[in-house]
Amino acid sequence: MHRSFREITLCVLLAAVVETGAVAQVQIKLLDISGESSPIRVSGHIAFSDNPSKVTRYSYQVTASATNTANEDILLMVMHFEASAGDAPGLDDTYRHEYFFSNKALEPGVSESVHCSPLIVSAPFVNGKPVETDDPSTSEPRATAQVEFVQFRDGSTWGNPEAAKDDLKSRQATLQELELLERTYRESGESIFRDQLSRQVSLPCISSLKSSCKDNRDYSRCALDKIREMLVVARNHQKATRWE
Repeated sequence: MHRSFREITLCVLLAAVVETGAVAQVQIKLLDISGESSPIRVSGHIAFSDNPSKVTRYSYQVTASATNTANEDILLMVMHFEASAGDAPGLDDTYRHEYFFSNKALEPGVSESVHCSPLIVSAPFVNGKPVETDDPSTSEPRATAQVEFVQFRDGSTWGNPEAAKDDLKSRQATLQELELLERTYRESGESIFRDQLSRQVSLPCISSLKSSCKDNRDYSRCALDKIREMLVVARNHQKATRWE
């Protein structure tokens, strides 16, 4: 009986095994397990590396593409990656992309590159020492991608809202921080604005705008322009999504 790609419960391809000295590298093809109703299709691979010469010897790197198969622009996507390779600890990682403060969105039919930095994983420890094995497992490498949540430009959503709870909180905090910074410049001037901007804030969008302006001769003007641009975009998205 013929079965389609998505009906196959295990579809792992060992695409390449490269031995360079004691370092083993394997590419594992991703299986998208999001379901037929998912508005995003994920393809690509996860590269696994085992370097016994390092204290933390195992690492995984995601190289994938997320394609919008819906008819509406996407403002937020959350997806989950898992991988296993022999007896090494597995990968369990969540990727998210927020477009709420950007002029861009993931348009219908367009693909977004998902390329994460190598994720280092450690073997379990017993009595303060890592537990390693000399004999590799015979189980096949496996890698999966699952889209968990999507928010569209019109405010409608797909998936589990719990998966995006932290993202929506971060969105609200980012909007408040942008408004605070813009108001500080207007009411208190550049010096106080720079002091406010130098505070450590754990918000990805704020960190990104600081980084993009750090080498600019007029750092304050660069940052202020970006803040005002992000506020305009965010407020337009607020109206479209009816998000408060």
